[in-house]
Amino acid sequence: MAIDWAMWRRRRRRFDEEKDGKWWEETVGSHTGGRLDFTYPCTSLYSDGHAQPLTQPPSVDERIEDRREAAAWAHAVLDDPRMLILEVSTVGTFDGLTSPNHRAALCEIAVRTADGDLLMDTLVNPIWDPLPTKELATAGLNPRLVEDAPTFRKLRQEFQDLLAGRRVVSFGRSHVYSVLYCELEYHVWGDCLENSVLTIDHFGILDILGRSTFECAQLAYSRYRGRWNTDRHRLMLLKHPSRAASAAERSQTVLKVLQEMATQAPGRYLDLCRQAEEAERSGRSHRRVDTQGERRVRLSPARQAVLIRAGSQCENPSCLDSGYTHDVTDKGEPLLQVHHIDEHAQSGRDHPDTMIALCANCHDRVTRGRNHKQLNETFRAAAGAAHQKQAGMLSLTAE
Repeated sequence: MAIDWAMWRRRRRRFDEEKDGKWWEETVGSHTGGRLDFTYPCTSLYSDGHAQPLTQPPSVDERIEDRREAAAWAHAVLDDPRMLILEVSTVGTFDGLTSPNHRAALCEIAVRTADGDLLMDTLVNPIWDPLPTKELATAGLNPRLVEDAPTFRKLRQEFQDLLAGRRVVSFGRSHVYSVLYCELEYHVWGDCLENSVLTIDHFGILDILGRSTFECAQLAYSRYRGRWNTDRHRLMLLKHPSRAASAAERSQTVLKVLQEMATQAPGRYLDLCRQAEEAERSGRSHRRVDTQGERRVRLSPARQAVLIRAGSQCENPSCLDSGYTHDVTDKGEPLLQVHHIDEHAQSGRDHPDTMIALCANCHDRVTRGRNHKQLNETFRAAAGAAHQKQAGMLSLTAE
């Protein structure tokens, strides 16, 4: 059966059951002898066979570009007031014709904002009879609590309103989108339909899902990390960074992943520089604090900006071992130390143009080495040049 789907998309903005139902009856009914549902042959846009392995791992420049693009995406996502993080726990399968006791179903939902606020955190009764106690226990969920939880039917309107018009980020977009589709389908028919069956009500389901934009943190994070699968000759698709059973805890981890990536975004450098300059103007950058002796307040934005600029590399132009990309600190930061060209305790500036990221060896040389004064002047020129290059490049990009 040939249906002009392009015409269908052109003629509609939102699903209208009465008008679109009439069109469906005229178009589909004429091909099916009056039946208002049909099996539409599904064909994959691509398969594993289409994926061609790379002949060699990405170059350093390609990895840097992947990392920058992923970071820029995370920065844009966190700055978007429409963004929500959605994590779910599920049971069941998407494969083939399944009974209601095997269909993919939600058993937990967590929705979190970029500020970390939980807008929804609830268990969901998947309406299996009996409940899959073993599967729920494996997922770390209490079967009794799940049994007492509300069904998706009861939560649907609240959940639907919460996501409408939002930018929804999940770690595993395809899984989340698919299970929402299955739940909405089951809500309409109370049963599972054979694969490829299409009715007019499916356009209502797609209309509901189409009110949100679904994006994948898993793909972005995999590009950001750039880990190479030597067996399959391609980048690895990373597993969820959290082992927590709770969807709420996993959503918090996804937020931390986005924040980690966003700190490396190009525009972030200029933002941090502006924060450091504002602190200088206000006098906060040289406010004294009491310790065992006395020192001045050091600004976190200035330090973060220098680490972003360095990109995990020692900024000493003559460093013999500048590559520190193979490991990070327990906070996920590069194994680098930020050096003030002019002693901060002696009123030196706390600004990226007079600060430089150094490996432990180079930092030791400039603080305790016999040629530390000459080396410090070399670092002054290097820091100034690195700042001008980074700020100038980003200013041009912004224009």
